[in-house]
Amino acid sequence: RSDWSSEQWCYVSAECADLAGGEELIDKVTYPWILHWLAGLPAEAKNFLSDLATRWHTPTPVSRSLSWKLCKKHRDTRLRDMAPLEVFQMAQTLEASMLILTKMAYPTLSGSTWGEVKEAVGGGDIGRMPPALVRAIASKDPIVIDGDAADDGALAQSRIVRGTEVYELEQACRGKIADGCTSQWVYQRGRDVGDEL
Repeated sequence: RSDWSSEQWCYVSAECADLAGGEELIDKVTYPWILHWLAGLPAEAKNFLSDLATRWHTPTPVSRSLSWKLCKKHRDTRLRDMAPLEVFQMAQTLEASMLILTKMAYPTLSGSTWGEVKEAVGGGDIGRMPPALVRAIASKDPIVIDGDAADDGALAQSRIVRGTEVYELEQACRGKIADGCTSQWVYQRGRDVGDEL
C-alpha cells in the first residue's frame, strides 16, 4: 500500500477475525544469547562465532498470539479520530511523550513548518496554504505542523490544526532530546484559523 494517509492500524488479539486487510503475526523464535555480545566484534569473528552459536542452538518458538488490523472510521476506536485535547490528556495519563503520541495519532504536514504557514493560517488565507493543510482544515481532520528547528538543538513548538482550531504544543524543558528532554510538554488551545496569530 502506498498511501496510508487516511488509515490507521493497531495490534489486536490473534482471535480477531475481522482484520480488514491486516494479518496474523508469525511467532518469533529464540536465538542464542551470545549474538547480543557479538555485535561489537570485527565482522570475521562475529560471523564465525555466530555460525558456531546457531549450530548448537535449537530455536524455541515464542508465541505472539497477535495480529494487526486496519482500523475503520466510525467502527473502531482510532487515535486519529480523537480530539487533540483527548490525545494530550491520554499522553499525560500514560506518561508518554505528547509530541510522539500526537505524531502517532495524526498525519504530519510534509514540506512546510509552522514558521512557513503561520501567517497564512493566521490570516485564513487558504490560497497560500499547502494543499494538504487546506484539505485537513476542510475535512476537520487533525494535522500536525512541525515547528522550525531551534538553533540550540531544542525541540521546537508544534501546532495541531483541526478544522479552524489551532492547538499549541510546546516543550517546557527547553533541552535536547539527547539530554532526556522528551516528555515535558505544555499544550493549549490557540487562536483559530483566520484569527491573527
